[in-house]
Amino acid sequence: MDIPILRQEEYALLKQMTTGVKECFIPAVLPPLSEHLKNTKAKLPAHLKSVPEQKQFLTAMNCLHMAMVNRATQEKLIFAEMTDPCPPMILIVEK
Repeated sequence: MDIPILRQEEYALLKQMTTGVKECFIPAVLPPLSEHLKNTKAKLPAHLKSVPEQKQFLTAMNCLHMAMVNRATQEKLIFAEMTDPCPPMILIVEK
C-alpha cells in the first residue's frame, strides 16, 4: 500500500488547507445533495423509534461522498493543482 506519511506539522498544514476548501465545497455540493436525498429516507419498522433521522439516510448516501469529491475535483472547485489521484488515507506520525 502506498500511504503518505506526514509529520505532525505537515498534517497541521494539510488540515488548514482542507478546512479552507469547505468554504467553496459545501455551497457547491449542498444543492445537488439536497436534491439527491429527497424521498430517500429509509422506511423503518414501526417498533424502531430511536433511530436518529440523520442515520435514516445512510443507504442513500453510500459512495455519495466520494462521488461529490470526484465531481468537485473535475470542476476544479477543490484540488485544482493536483495531478495525481488523491490518496484514500494518510498516516500521521509524531517523532
